[in-house]
Amino acid sequence: TFLKELQVANPPIGALILSIQAVERALSFYKTGEKVVPSGSPAFFSIDNWGDYKAVVNGRPKTVPRASKYMKTLKGWTKEKWDEYIATAWEYYYEEPSRKRGTVIVIDDNEDEEDEGEDEFELMSDEE
Repeated sequence: TFLKELQVANPPIGALILSIQAVERALSFYKTGEKVVPSGSPAFFSIDNWGDYKAVVNGRPKTVPRASKYMKTLKGWTKEKWDEYIATAWEYYYEEPSRKRGTVIVIDDNEDEEDEGEDEFELMSDEE
């Protein structure tokens, strides 16, 4: 398909780095053996927490690579390696069947009912 051809022609380096960092972030919550999620800004998956940044080391500015540390390795992958990676990714790809026209999806937002233990998504901003 077009998407497969596009990915091979232009390897998805940025997408893979984001995926690696997302997994690293999730695993970091379990460093103690128990799930511990930091509160506030440190908990956010943001450029402030996961992007490269500048620091002064021994009086000189230095880039601290948090995202770009993977670039050399990924840019060194051969076309064959990318083809293998993308073929493996496609094995896990699942396209949800499209709904037929006229299908209605109802979301019950009755707050009077007791919580059935379902987690809710809380949208947070880096700016507090």
